[in-house]
Order: sequence, then structure tokens, then C-alpha cells
Amino acid sequence: MEWANFWFEMDEHGIIFNLVKPLVRFFDQMPEMSLVAADFVLQEAQEAVQNSGRFSLALSGGSTPRELYQLLSQPRFSHAFPWDKTHIFWGDERWTPKNNPDSNFLMVQDALLSKAPLSKSQIHPIETEGIKAEKSAEEYEKLLRDFFAKKPGFDLMLLGIGPDGHTASIFPNGPALDEETRWVLSVPAPEGILPRVPRITLTFPIINLSKKILFLSGIKDKEKVIDDILGARSALPASRVQAQEETHFFIQGKKDS
Repeated sequence: MEWANFWFEMDEHGIIFNLVKPLVRFFDQMPEMSLVAADFVLQEAQEAVQNSGRFSLALSGGSTPRELYQLLSQPRFSHAFPWDKTHIFWGDERWTPKNNPDSNFLMVQDALLSKAPLSKSQIHPIETEGIKAEKSAEEYEKLLRDFFAKKPGFDLMLLGIGPDGHTASIFPNGPALDEETRWVLSVPAPEGILPRVPRITLTFPIINLSKKILFLSGIKDKEKVIDDILGARSALPASRVQAQEETHFFIQGKKDS
């Protein structure tokens, strides 16, 4: 890990507070990053179950975490994983049927859920069929608030970084960027980001209650964006993420010096 110090900021009311700088690690190859990430997720799962009796994990979509999910289903990790105490959620979902290749649920289903010993009651996808998007967002928020009735916040949340600095489906200048109360929103199809379909996304009020957050991203075509996000003054969506305890960035690819 490269750094874990403090910096200080002043909010609009003139109140000075400190934030823990994220823990950042660069990897030469995706398999190495995925393997270290799998070890990290397993350790967090075991620790959460030991401390509270269950493990809540919010997953990200896209192609980057697929290899991580595949590793978690393999014996090295699966045999030690507390599946019977684990609950799976999603940080966002594309507004497509679950069997659509663009579905975040389908990717996770194929890579992990179809192989892991999880019951239906432990898997909490965002509904995208037979329901309007706004109603889906409302129902997913209710599900989260009921699940976290005593103490809100995932034990671990996985996130990615888009080429425009978005994370989950919180896009620059999008309707979810400055949301302060709702935990889940429906958002329109983003400009210039594929697939160009509406999304359902978790928002910062629940994301930032996560005990720990792990970003997984490649650096190719994103070096400027990632440099900005890791800087203290960026306004990009991913830079607004701040876990309660630790925010980690695992970045695959060489960083130019």
C-alpha cells in the first residue's frame, strides 16, 4: 500500500475536518490484482462474520471484477468463505432484463452466484423487469433500509471507475451526484457511456456508510481521471467516495512517473 495519511478540508460552513487518504496499490497484470482482491474480500468476510455474525457485500458490474468473482467461486476461496452468513447486493444496475448481456446481475450470476452455495434469500438483485424504474429504486431502498435497520452500511462495497470518473451509476452532472437523502435513484441513460440505457444506482448517502470500499480499475485511458480522483480536490464522482474506515484503490496498469 502506498499511502494512508490524513489531509484536512473545510466545508461550506467553515468546519475543518480530516479524511483518511485512500490506500492505493498498482498491479502490473489483471490476474495479480484479482487474486489480491479475492484475498481481501475473503478476509473482510471472515472478519465481519466473526464480529457481527453476517457479511454484507455490494458488488460492481462491468468487466474488471469478473475475474475476482470467478476466483471467489473456486475451491481455494470458496471453501473458506462464510457463504451461509453472506448477503449480496448491487451498487447499480443497467435497465435491461436479467438475461441481457449488459445486465450486471447476469455477469455476477455467471461468474459467481451460479457456483456459490447461496440461497435465494441471500441474493438481493435490483429488479428491472415488470416494474417501472422509479418504483424499482424505491423498493430497493426499502429493502436496504429494512436490512440495515440497526446500523446502515455494507461491510464491503466494490466499485469501479468509468472513463469520465463516474462510479456505480453516479455520473458527472447527473441527477445522483448531489443526492443527500435518497439511497437509491433511477437515472437516465448517460451520454457517451455504453451501454446507453437508464440505470438504477445507489447514492453517496448509503455508499459512504460502507465500512470499507474497494475500487477496482484498469488505468488504460483513465490515467488523468485516476490522478484527479486520488487528488484531494477533484470534483469527479468517484472522488466523493469515503468509506467509514478504509477506502482502497486497486489499479491495474503501469502509472507514468
